[in-house]
Amino acid sequence: MDRFPVTVGDYLQQAEVAGLRVPGGGDALAPQMPMVGLTAAQASASCALRGARLPTDGEWTLAATGGDLRTYPWGDLWDEGRLGAEPLAMQPVGQHPDAASPWGIEDLVGNIFHLTATTIRIPAQPGWPPEHSDVPLSVVRGGCCSFQPSWNTTTFRTGLVAEQTSAWVGFRCVAALGGGAGLLEHPHTGLVDLQPFATEEAL
Repeated sequence: MDRFPVTVGDYLQQAEVAGLRVPGGGDALAPQMPMVGLTAAQASASCALRGARLPTDGEWTLAATGGDLRTYPWGDLWDEGRLGAEPLAMQPVGQHPDAASPWGIEDLVGNIFHLTATTIRIPAQPGWPPEHSDVPLSVVRGGCCSFQPSWNTTTFRTGLVAEQTSAWVGFRCVAALGGGAGLLEHPHTGLVDLQPFATEEAL
């Protein structure tokens, strides 16, 4: 799995070569900022160009917890200082290694939400927005740049309509080690091998 989320610089380099769509204003962001504003399909296409894919919900959980039941990637006690930013102020990737998971995977919480390859459908029911009923929702993990502890846990989930985008939702990629030279050449991959610790339930 990527150690960091895909950055604006990473994505723009791909877009120039492969003709990927650049969201409005995306090319105005600093290269080290996380790439946001893509649909799940667009993020998947970016990963595929590297011989990779979006992680599943279970893979994201495994990356964030190290396989145990910890509440936050760093442990069970909330520690605002590990995130070190003003609320609602998005930061460049890799600024807070103290908030990394047991395997050193960074920025899982505290900066952006993350798209996964997992989709769900929620039947129409009282109190649930009709536009989000009976349509594919991409499961979104992690906490965005907010100090709200409940958003930054290893269990928090929300959903994004598959064809919609959000300025607070980015992505990272995952692949089998040894798959695709493009993956290994990617400057911010920092691959972390989760497979030896994976279980059927986690993946």
